[in-house]
Amino acid sequence: MQTSTMSTNTVDDTGITPSTAKHEDIATGADQDAKLILFSHEFPSGDVQDLLRRLHRHAKLSRHPHLARFLQECASVLRNEVQKLPRPLRQLVPPFHDVATLVSHWDELKNSPLQGTWEGAFLCIYEIAMLIG
Repeated sequence: MQTSTMSTNTVDDTGITPSTAKHEDIATGADQDAKLILFSHEFPSGDVQDLLRRLHRHAKLSRHPHLARFLQECASVLRNEVQKLPRPLRQLVPPFHDVATLVSHWDELKNSPLQGTWEGAFLCIYEIAMLIG
């Protein structure tokens, strides 16, 4: 029989809520601690462009190499995904080398057929980046 307990504590107003869960492993009966992080489905108050630009500037500080690497990887993944789009959609995406450059075109992107996709991608990037640094 599997048992579980959950506790939730809000860290700050970024919408990041860590939770811890303790459950019993069915096969071995051993207790295991697992961490679960829940994200909001909305950006915190503020302009999307400004939030991601500030995050990009923050990543340039020498004490945040993991954040900088994460944002570089995000840009790389987004470029690869854009290349997989059909030509008409791909042509709607301006060239970019980093997330800050891409989000600077937010007004165009939010009026494109992929508006929800971009919003979801930027939200995930923002919230995971907030965890990293």
